[in-house]
Amino acid sequence: GNIIQRLIDRDYLTIEQVKDSQDKIGNRYSLNKLYDAIDQYIDQNVLIKDKKRKKTISVSDDLDNNPLNYLARKVEVEFGRYLSPIEREEVAQWLSVDHYTPEVIELALREAVLSQAYSLKYIDRVLLNWQRHNLKTVDEIERFLKRNR
Repeated sequence: GNIIQRLIDRDYLTIEQVKDSQDKIGNRYSLNKLYDAIDQYIDQNVLIKDKKRKKTISVSDDLDNNPLNYLARKVEVEFGRYLSPIEREEVAQWLSVDHYTPEVIELALREAVLSQAYSLKYIDRVLLNWQRHNLKTVDEIERFLKRNR
């Protein structure tokens, strides 16, 4: 069915009347109620309230200790989209098969973004290039980059 109609039926999407600069009345969609519902859901389900210490621990803290999740999320933020399962697998292989460190992969991601090349293939080529130059640490790579800018 029509997603907009379903959101309106569930009261997540409202239509507000607004006046423009010429005092013309127009309609505008508002998703504020949906955002409120999402916030509430996250509060109840994603955050663990630590009552003894009066602080809130996010479930995602555990994920951050996992380099694959950390890197996948970094790439997703930079690319502005979710990675497919196959792409996640590729990131996992950089770590487990190619033994690149998360810091080196992050540097390669930065190079891709600076070149406006939002693809894992590009990141892979950057990593391979560094490998061919026998660059293993962040320091070595940064010195190499400075020389070749």
